[in-house]
Amino acid sequence: MIYRLKTNPEDDSAIPSLEWFLEKYRLDAFISGCTEIHILTRQLMRSGRNVNRCSFIDPLWIVAADLNRLLTA
Repeated sequence: MIYRLKTNPEDDSAIPSLEWFLEKYRLDAFISGCTEIHILTRQLMRSGRNVNRCSFIDPLWIVAADLNRLLTA
């Protein structure tokens, strides 16, 4: 899954894998812990898809938003 995300960041075929993991481990949230999973969370945000009503924390997104705030302050 990670290899597919790295080689083709626009390919959203990893979303079903994410759904499978969430269901298997009975999760309703996840942390995007590596840059490749950041690609997946970016896809989710762009598409507006709500994967099993799951929420997520994307540290790269948080840092980028805070950096933008700091640079414009």
